[in-house]
Formats: sequence, structure tokens, C-alpha cells
Amino acid sequence: ETATEAFGDESVAFIRANRDRPFFLYTAFNAVHAPLQTTAPYLGRFAKEADPKRRAYLAMLAAMDDAVGRIVAAVDEAGLARDTLIVFTSDNGGPTWQTTSSNGVLNGVKGTVMEGGIRVPTIFRWTGRIPAGRTSSAVGTGFDVTATALALAGSPRTPDLDGVDLMPVLEGQAPTAPRTLYWRLGPQAAIRSGDWKAVKAEDGWWLFDLSKDAGERHDLSAARPDVMARLKSDLERWSAAMPFLDPDGSGPL
Repeated sequence: ETATEAFGDESVAFIRANRDRPFFLYTAFNAVHAPLQTTAPYLGRFAKEADPKRRAYLAMLAAMDDAVGRIVAAVDEAGLARDTLIVFTSDNGGPTWQTTSSNGVLNGVKGTVMEGGIRVPTIFRWTGRIPAGRTSSAVGTGFDVTATALALAGSPRTPDLDGVDLMPVLEGQAPTAPRTLYWRLGPQAAIRSGDWKAVKAEDGWWLFDLSKDAGERHDLSAARPDVMARLKSDLERWSAAMPFLDPDGSGPL
């Protein structure tokens, strides 16, 4: 049995043991991730795949899918589907060279602040509360999951907690206003304000309009110096207020 299957087993057991009282379950799968290791039964599902790395990746993905399915089924079997918010997401985009994953049209990979490194799919499921099959283009962040859970539980939050309650958007309301989000990773940094995104990497700055260029192929910094200056100033202000814990010891932007 792989760790993925074991995580699924433990999660199902936890749900069954706590079905009669409120609970919070965070299942942090380490799949799909290098090293690519799986079991013969899952490899057998993809026997027609000639590339051994791709075959192992697909097998690991199938194992995670099965484990997620068992977790959702356990919630349903416990009669808790109408009382439980289930969230599925990832912490970063795919590292394509390691795992054969794909970020589609998005530029960049895991470890970058380009969209291929930070834009990930997220699924929310709450039977009877969130309409099934609906998609939203609202911008969110992992911090929002915490804020949403606290709001649903009626728990107080500290003033400095990042994130917003996503339930109004999930239930069909339009986002109230464009959000500004920030990222920093070593010498890299980025800011998104509405559809505008500015990126700093190495010694350069770039500007993209994500509403027209999700793949970040067309730099608009020269064409819109006003937007570039505004976002750069905002990002530098935010970065100066943040502690520096980056492993390379880089200083302020």
C-alpha cells in the first residue's frame, strides 16, 4: 500500500469515528509528487502508456483520485453530505520536467510566480448549499479556505488573518470588488490587482493583462507604464512590510 492509499484509509476512518460530532479533516496528499512510485495494480491500469515516467505519474494520479473518492463517499455514507464542505485544491502548479504534468497554456511551473506556478484548480462541494456543476472565475487564494471555514463555524478570527469568506461567491453572488494578491519567493515576486499582474524575476519587471493573456506571453509594461508603476509601488510597499524568511536570504525588492 502506498502513502496515498494509507492517507485515504486514515481519512475514512477519521470520518467514521467522528460522524456524530463536528470535525475538521485536512488530508495533505503528497501525491502526485516526485519520486514517482506506485504499485503494480495501478501501473496495470495504464499498461498502454509507453513512457515509464508518464505511466507512473498517471498511476499515482489514479491512486489519489480513488482516495479522494473514498473520502467523499465516506461523508455521504455517514449522512453528512448536507452538513459538510469539501474542498479540493493544490498548493502549486505542476513541475512538468519531473512528473510529466501539464499546466496547459499557462506560463511557468512549480517554483515560479508565473500563472503556471500559482494558478491551480479548486473544487468546492457542499450538497444542497453550493450548486453542482457551476464554475466561477472569481480569484481566490488558499488563505480563503481558512477564512471560509472559520466563518461557517461561527468562530472569531484575528484582525490580521489573511483571506476572505468565499461562501457568498460559492452560492452564486458576484465578487464584491477586484482583489489584490501578492507573492514572493526568493528573488521572484508578483502582484495581481483585478486582471492586471506585474511580475518581478531576476532584474526584470513584466506586466500582463490576464483577462486577455492568461499565458503571460505579452509584456505590456512599456505600453502601460502607469499601471506598471502603480503595481510595482504597491508590491514594494507590501514586501517591505513582510518578514524575510526566504532560503536564499534575499532582501527587500
